[in-house]
Amino acid sequence: MRFFTWVQSSRRRSPGASREAASDRRRAIRRVRPTLDPGAAFEPRALLSAAIAPSAIGSLAPTSPAAGSSLDSATHATILQQRAATIVLPPGLEPGRTYPLVVAFSYDGQPDGNQYTPLALWKTLGPKLGWIVYASKEYDNTEFFQGPAVIRDVAQSIKAHLDAAIASLPVDPSRIILTGLSGGANFAEFFNLTYPGFAAAVIENSGEIPFQFFGKPTNAHLEPPPDPQSFGDSRRIAVFLASPTDPLFYGLALHRDLPYYRSLGWQTRFLSFPGGHRFAPIPVYLKAIDWLESRPSWQ
Repeated sequence: MRFFTWVQSSRRRSPGASREAASDRRRAIRRVRPTLDPGAAFEPRALLSAAIAPSAIGSLAPTSPAAGSSLDSATHATILQQRAATIVLPPGLEPGRTYPLVVAFSYDGQPDGNQYTPLALWKTLGPKLGWIVYASKEYDNTEFFQGPAVIRDVAQSIKAHLDAAIASLPVDPSRIILTGLSGGANFAEFFNLTYPGFAAAVIENSGEIPFQFFGKPTNAHLEPPPDPQSFGDSRRIAVFLASPTDPLFYGLALHRDLPYYRSLGWQTRFLSFPGGHRFAPIPVYLKAIDWLESRPSWQ
């Protein structure tokens, strides 16, 4: 498995196509291989308040042979396979209470396909935290090459399916977290700025904000980026995870993306980790989440 980066300008690169449709672009594209540390131990944590009624599971029951549900033996989480997403429901839920929702994006539209995609991390981390996980299958890095109209259509489809899932599950709509690694992080950022106020928080792991899809003096025909007022009374918490041995995305996160979020009135935190273009280790994620939950706006 490899990641492929896409070219934003002569000086900036970010993750890109991995399918055959983009093969003609690959000669000019940097290859990177992110890694995951599966052996990192979890710190003990109490489950957050939330619950799911049995009827909610029924409403998301498989609707075709392509969909299915299962119980993960390691975490006792319920895993629902839908056409649009893999949904992970934590165990021990109490009816009548709501959960934070993690919306995770993969670079290749296969969130549970291999160790470099979101469920390698979140199908364990989500149940430990007591969070619901929605791992989208609709976004793919190849869509970045097809222009702003295509990427906005993808975002619109994802938003519709997300809204349907939120309506069927005990999600706290004021505590939605967008996240991803590499190209998945880029799309999480795009989604957050396209639907300002939808998410309470963003966890960007080795990615960047794709500003080329928003209006500037050179592309004024596009929708402008949101202003601070666009986010309404959302909780506005952003965490940036990057490695100094992944210098492009480390620099973009620390010197561009983080200051931009501060200019929008968001609370921000930057955490570095060793190892290059990869998932941050689980203890780093837990440190980020502990900080996120300690924010007064999260209470």
